Amino acid sequence: MLQAPIRIYEDARKRSIQGKDSRLPHGMSREPESDRSRVDEGAPQLQPPRALLVADAGEEDANGIYHASASSSSSSSCCGAPVYRHQERAEYQVRRDEQTNPRSGKKKHGWLLSGPGGPLYGVPTASHSVPEVGWRAFSAPEQNAPSVKACQLLAEAFILVSDASQKSGNEAFQQQDWARAQAEFTAGLEALACSGERFGEAFEGRAAQLFAGRARASCHLRQFRAALRDAVAALEICPCDASAKAAAIDAAICLGCDGEADALELLQVAGSGEILDRCAPLSLNAVERWVEEVAHVAEARAAFRSAPPEPIRDGGTEADFEAASQFQGARRGFAFRTGDQGLGYYRDVVSGASAEADSTKPEQQSPVEMAGIKALEDGEVTPLYHRCFTAWVGFPRATELESNMLQHEWTLWLGKQLSPLNWRLMAKRKGVDVTAAPDAAAGEEPFHAERGPLSPRSQQRWAVERLAAAFEAAGRPSAELDGQDARLPSCDAEIVMNELSKAVPGLSRKWR
Repeated sequence: MLQAPIRIYEDARKRSIQGKDSRLPHGMSREPESDRSRVDEGAPQLQPPRALLVADAGEEDANGIYHASASSSSSSSCCGAPVYRHQERAEYQVRRDEQTNPRSGKKKHGWLLSGPGGPLYGVPTASHSVPEVGWRAFSAPEQNAPSVKACQLLAEAFILVSDASQKSGNEAFQQQDWARAQAEFTAGLEALACSGERFGEAFEGRAAQLFAGRARASCHLRQFRAALRDAVAALEICPCDASAKAAAIDAAICLGCDGEADALELLQVAGSGEILDRCAPLSLNAVERWVEEVAHVAEARAAFRSAPPEPIRDGGTEADFEAASQFQGARRGFAFRTGDQGLGYYRDVVSGASAEADSTKPEQQSPVEMAGIKALEDGEVTPLYHRCFTAWVGFPRATELESNMLQHEWTLWLGKQLSPLNWRLMAKRKGVDVTAAPDAAAGEEPFHAERGPLSPRSQQRWAVERLAAAFEAAGRPSAELDGQDARLPSCDAEIVMNELSKAVPGLSRKWR
């Protein structure tokens, strides 16, 4: 008997739904509470969209992303639907509106897109969902009606804006409107950053294409450092991007590199994933620092090529300079030698020939040692030693050393002037391995393979120490000393770097 009312209620509900009987009281739901709870648990709940993308509106300020207010106040909803406010200009809103006929009292509903001066566009509909089509202008019917796209997540709206900006940038690039193309690609990157996406193949593809497109536009605008920055960022995200690689080579050549081979030598680190911060792939601070250092090296190479050739030394003959002519671009009076460890450096041809002719004589003190270039084992570094070392290693923008400095202070001070990546690049050009673990018994600090690399500061100091040891093994080739009667054999760092890859085997070049 206890279940009889339930059976009667269930039968009445079914008959009422089928339209055969309406015995249920007015206002009572046609499904029991137990049935409604069971249906709610299994059926998906349709939530209103969290964002709207308005485009193609005649009012330019009305275009953009609108987000639903998350507050629980009365201003966050209207007529049972959320109110959407513009992401940048809050005075622009999209909301559901209700109007009552004063004569008949009948109510009508619709959606309005309003601005600071009142409603701009509207569409009559009783739906609680924002319509995508059917919008009409109030004051100016000739204006373009907007298109509205509803997005369940705010990130989806930003991704749609990024894709639209990339499409507009490609169209502007085809029309050779470089400034507008650069602006569109920049807007696409900003929208992609606002989406919050950082990982995934879809994100990497969008970011690489936007960076590569902006790099190509910057090349046409002769903004070569910005072009190299964006191209390297694209290669860090997608190493196989051909357009980014071409833009990077063009920018490096315009910055001072001598041809494609020289540019590839400077860019061999790009694409390894070690320059860009993968946790923040759209942040270009680390890439900008790397580009500044690479640009300095490229400018130094261009300045060296444009410098006038040195005159032939007094007393020299063509036979004395025969060895120097075997390398393209070598200065007259100097020859490229290879030491026992495969390290390239320049020595005077005349003095070298005389030393080879009479190898039985005891070794005398060289002019370099007489000038006061001390080895690092002495514990103190002189300004002359510092200048010769930076010229040999290929660091033309190094800060001059004003007074003597202790060895450990000098390694820290000089190491902090470049990033670890660029120290490794210069060490690779000199044939010095700064990544292999040294002999722990020798008292040197190793790179721990299990615990990972050392800190950036330790890597910088370690690179300077290894290069200084190679500098000692090469015989400490000196730089030119101004203001002295006896000029020491000069060492040009650019010639050494250019010819090192030919003399030292095992230096692999990327993309070759």
